[in-house]
Amino acid sequence: MSPLSQYSIHSYLSVLIGGLDFSFTSSTIYYIISLFVIAYIFTTSIDTLLLVPNRFQSGLEQVYTMLRAMVVNQLGNSSITLVPLIVTIFMVIFILNLIGLIPHSFSITSQGIVPIFLSFSVFLGFTFLGFVNKRLGYLSIFLPQGVPGFISPFVVLVEVISYLSRSLSLGLRLFANMFAGHTLLNILGSFTVKIGELGGIYLLLAIFPFFFILFFSFLELLVCFLQSLVFVILVLTYLEDTTN
Repeated sequence: MSPLSQYSIHSYLSVLIGGLDFSFTSSTIYYIISLFVIAYIFTTSIDTLLLVPNRFQSGLEQVYTMLRAMVVNQLGNSSITLVPLIVTIFMVIFILNLIGLIPHSFSITSQGIVPIFLSFSVFLGFTFLGFVNKRLGYLSIFLPQGVPGFISPFVVLVEVISYLSRSLSLGLRLFANMFAGHTLLNILGSFTVKIGELGGIYLLLAIFPFFFILFFSFLELLVCFLQSLVFVILVLTYLEDTTN
């Protein structure tokens, strides 16, 4: 079986309305599961605040504290109202990444359209915020101070292209890393199973790639966290243009 077959979308209930496809698919199931998991974590963290926090609450508090410090350090105390947004973006991406690590599950962030949609939504958000805060002065980011007049048109063109590429770069970076990691795990897993099916001495040899898969799974867990963090760091970098 192809290692890319795990990304196939299977339709369980075909629904076509006005030429638009609203079919109930395998991806729909995991979207719903992800929604409930995210809602459960957020509601639990609010409704069950304990004087002496348990491990779950303590972990969430540490994540919140870390992200809050990042917002303050990057954007200043005046942008403290953006902390809930940054925490939400981080948690949503991290949970979607984690669900994709469950064996035989559907990796949502390995489907290019989902990370790119998230990326484009964030891009529209900080662009809107930039014009709200600075109005037409926001356009000054396309022409840095001190640029000689004769190369200004070229600089503006490059800056505009660079700015528009943000709408894709955030999502493509997340997609590429998650897609590569899940594909490699699938290849290693299939290789280990094939060796084990040979029996005899090959069954013992399969132990080595099995432990390597365990190690790589823990590494992929770290990648899930880091990619969520990188996404948030880049969002904060882009938001800096809208607030400073």
